[in-house]
Amino acid sequence: MAVLAVALAFAENAVHFFRGYRTIAFSLLPRDIFWRLAILAVCLGLWAFSLSLSAAAAVWLLGLPLFALILLQAGSDPHLRRPIALRELFAAGAARVRTGLPLWGTSLIQTVGGPVLAPVILGVVLSPDEVGPFFAAFRIALVLDLFTLASAMVVAPLVARGHANGNFAETQAMLRYSVLLVSLATLVSFLIIVFYGDWLLALMNPDFATAAPALTVLGAGFLISVCCGPVPNILELAGQEKILLRRLVWFNCICLAALVPATEHFGMTGAAVCTAGLRAVTHITLLFTVKKRVGIDPSIFSLWSKAA
Repeated sequence: MAVLAVALAFAENAVHFFRGYRTIAFSLLPRDIFWRLAILAVCLGLWAFSLSLSAAAAVWLLGLPLFALILLQAGSDPHLRRPIALRELFAAGAARVRTGLPLWGTSLIQTVGGPVLAPVILGVVLSPDEVGPFFAAFRIALVLDLFTLASAMVVAPLVARGHANGNFAETQAMLRYSVLLVSLATLVSFLIIVFYGDWLLALMNPDFATAAPALTVLGAGFLISVCCGPVPNILELAGQEKILLRRLVWFNCICLAALVPATEHFGMTGAAVCTAGLRAVTHITLLFTVKKRVGIDPSIFSLWSKAA
């Protein structure tokens, strides 16, 4: 797993690095297209010939090709092939760390914060028979966030440009159109979870169908956050990353503190309420902050204000 973790870290960093000055296609193709298609082809081939892999072999299969692709991608870039002077690399290093620390902190908390740590903490409180269904429900609920992540690749640069130019009317119009499309897609996915959640969970394991109520609660939390718009991204792009970091730290600490007693008294449903509540409450409060400090409304409610 360490090899796969390092490969994924390099791949994720490469995407953000190359998006800064290369095309989106160049930054995403190796990891999101070539690697995924290659792994799918190998897995389908193994399935067709009724072959199986051990867990360790499967992790090697995932990690090594990805690591090789990222190295090839980096080697094809002329900026990375030129020699790097250590003096140039560490020049103004302290200032760069101070500037980047809030952004790094928000990224870290959103990646490994309360919702991600919840299954780990629940492993201490619940039995394995209960933790497995909750983890499966959480991973399925994450699908609702994919539309926001995909739209952010287009919306984020436009928000940054509009904020830099002071063109808030154009930024507001773009966000209104974006949040409508993303919210509709997320709503459809949420309804699928509501009506077919037990079936989706049973695809992983028939015993996981018991987590259908928790899946609905988690899905509701993601739906509420999506309807608020990409508020964390907007705060980062508008230079409000310190406020975002403080809010994320406070809300994640509250969630983690409430998670254990809620799980002990209400089981999986209590854990789902804490996790979904963290997501929803964080985005709702950040929405008010964006409206106050940035002067735009990225939520679905901007459609009604436009109509009025």
